Amino acid sequence: MQGILTAVLVVFIVALAAWAVAAWKLEARRRRGLAVAGDPAGLRIDQGDLFDLPETYFDLHLFTRGHSRLASNMLHGQLDGLAVRVFDYQFETGSGRNRRSQRWQVALVHTDLHWPGLLCQPMADYDPLEAVFGLDPVPFQVAPFATQFHVACEDREFAYRFLHAQTADLLVSQSAVNVEARGQVLAVYRSGLQLPADVILLAQLARRLVSLAPESLREEMR
Repeated sequence: MQGILTAVLVVFIVALAAWAVAAWKLEARRRRGLAVAGDPAGLRIDQGDLFDLPETYFDLHLFTRGHSRLASNMLHGQLDGLAVRVFDYQFETGSGRNRRSQRWQVALVHTDLHWPGLLCQPMADYDPLEAVFGLDPVPFQVAPFATQFHVACEDREFAYRFLHAQTADLLVSQSAVNVEARGQVLAVYRSGLQLPADVILLAQLARRLVSLAPESLREEMR
């Protein structure tokens, strides 16, 4: 009996070690892919979180959710003159048997503008029971944007001016992208980790959204 238990333990340890090696190889391959994808855009990669992101951006709703928050595989640099940080992000919800990991792909753009609190979520990500402090629902009437997204903002007029027809159409054309802004930062993020090429596209989308803000609105935000 003792021999059987020992054999089972050895098999378990070997299987665990094999899983750890495989996970390490996948992570290393992802970092290499991100580095290659980011190089043409002038973005360089760091494995860890250079900027203590969950604490630095705690005023963004995404970084208040769950616990055990972790940012990794960070591409950062300048994109069209704006500081960009693109990274893998995860947090945990629940505990014990109910503990769950959630992973997101996030792109942050720093601007010279001052954004009121804004959260634009795909309906699939919207939870009416989840409190988003300081933001009020903003109704939109024009489909398909109105049926695909839930919008909340500190300033209803700002939301209407920023999410004009061209911006709304761009978001509808994307795959389940969230948009959030506050202070001088605009963030876009999706549930789940993206392929390296799609990570760069997410950063470019964030930059595009900033550029689509009407000039009159941008002047008021400076």
